Formats: sequence, C-alpha cells, structure tokens
Amino acid sequence: MDIPMTYRQVNDRVSSAAPNGLQLLNNGATQYYARYLMQRAISAIKITGRPTGPGWSRTYFDYTLFGRGFGCVIHTDRYGVIFQGGPIYGRDVCYQPTTFMTANPLLPSKSYRIGIDAAMIRLKPDYSGIEDLVTTYAMQLALSYQTWITSTQNSKVSYIMAADNKANKHTFDSMVDKVMSGEVAVAVGAGMLDPKTGQPRWQMYNQDVSKTYIAPDVSEEMRRITERFDRLIGLPHANTDKRERLTTDEVHAEDTQTSALVDLWVETLNECFDECARLFPGLEMHAERRYKEEVDSSDQSL
Repeated sequence: MDIPMTYRQVNDRVSSAAPNGLQLLNNGATQYYARYLMQRAISAIKITGRPTGPGWSRTYFDYTLFGRGFGCVIHTDRYGVIFQGGPIYGRDVCYQPTTFMTANPLLPSKSYRIGIDAAMIRLKPDYSGIEDLVTTYAMQLALSYQTWITSTQNSKVSYIMAADNKANKHTFDSMVDKVMSGEVAVAVGAGMLDPKTGQPRWQMYNQDVSKTYIAPDVSEEMRRITERFDRLIGLPHANTDKRERLTTDEVHAEDTQTSALVDLWVETLNECFDECARLFPGLEMHAERRYKEEVDSSDQSL
C-alpha cells in the first residue's frame, strides 16, 4: 500500500538515495507561472449577483472554487449566509457527497446536510479544481523560461584560456571581469602571451553565436503554450499558427475547442447557483463566459 506523501516529502526521501533529476514543481518559476495562469483562468468566468460583506470575499470565493473545486453556502449564527470551503463526506444512492463540515477556526465545528441546509457550489462535475491543469502548463512555461535564460547566457562570445599557475588564472579572471563590466581597454602583462609565438593564450570558444541563440524560438513556444492554455479555459486567442485561409467549419471547430471546458464549468456553476437560490431565497447568482467569441456564419472563408 502506498504511503500518501507530499511532493516535498518524496523529494526529501528520493534525493537522499539518488541524484536530483529535473525538478519542475518545487521552484520559483513554476510557482510564478502557476499564479499567472490561475488568474487568467479566473478571469474567463464572470459571476454576477455574488453578495458582499463578511463571508463573501471575492479572493476567498474564487481561489476556493478554482483551486479546491468546491465549497458550500451555509447559514451561521454570527455571519449569516456565507460561502465556506471544507471537507465533504458521506454518499447517497448515486455516490454523491451528503454532508459538509466547517473547517474554519472562527466558526464552530458543525455538519451540514448538502441539499437541505447547505448548498454545494462546485466548478466541475467531478468536484475537482484546476490546479492540475494550471500546474501542467506552468511547468512547461517554467522549463521554457529556464531554456530562454540558458540560451541567452550561453550565446555570449566566450573564450578559453590556458593558465600555467594560479597567478595567471587570477589575471585571466580579472581581465574577463573588466571586459564584461564594460571597460574598453584592459592591460595585461607579458605572461599572458605564449613565449614561443607571442600570441595571446586565449581563443574564442563560440565564434558564431547565431547558431546557438534560440531565445526567439523559445519565446515563440512560450506564446504557443499560453495559447493552448487559453484555448482550454475559454479565453480568445490569436491563433497565429493558422493557415492563410480557413473555412467556416474549421473556424467553428476551433471555437468549439475553446468553449468546450468553460461551457461545462459555467453550466455546472449555474446549476449550483439555482440550488443556492432554492435553499436561500434572495441569493441570486449567475455565471457566464467573460469573453465569448462570435463567428459570422455567412463567411465561407477567413
């Protein structure tokens, strides 16, 4: 039986017995792009009618819904009707959860019956959030970004130097530091020259940087990764890889790919909001796509 462990626990155990491989989850670049992509995903859906005041923080609501995937609307003695994230358990005849429990230290621990005194709000039918989707594309962007940095750094004109002793090595290092810092003229001693030929002891390592400079290609790939993510979450994208002329059917197929997931999320949310209105009269919320692409069916080609 597998022992449930977090990523960091797995990393601690594996790294003690084997060298580290490619680490894409536990680095700042991936976390940066994960936050960036999560905000793009949240912006794809517009929710109206959401109450304001205690218990209805937009930040808490959005990140609980998109991150964890679900939460419940409940009535509390202190705050009234509020939205809260927490564990769910139990099952009915269709294997759907039946009970919600509060997990907030400011609220008394209490169980609520889903559909009776608690209204479930979920983003997707399977009660999951989109952290897996966001992390997948964040890792791709982080790896591409690291490649971009490496390509830019390695595309500089480099030199190889032969040093007889530490003093010569130190002189070489000092000379390179001064050149890289922008000094236009750097003086070196005769010891930096080959005593037989009188030529400098250094030579260029990479004379044609254009063959190793792939940063523009990596930047283009990062744009494509972002476009693929936008297509999944329902954000309009330029689709700059399209052919010169596309038929209307091809445009519709592209539009369907863009709207497939987000339309399901909006439909699921609105079903949950109808349940909220039934259990808590006056709570009228509605979800819709923030950006909806329109295609003119009269055009036969684009």
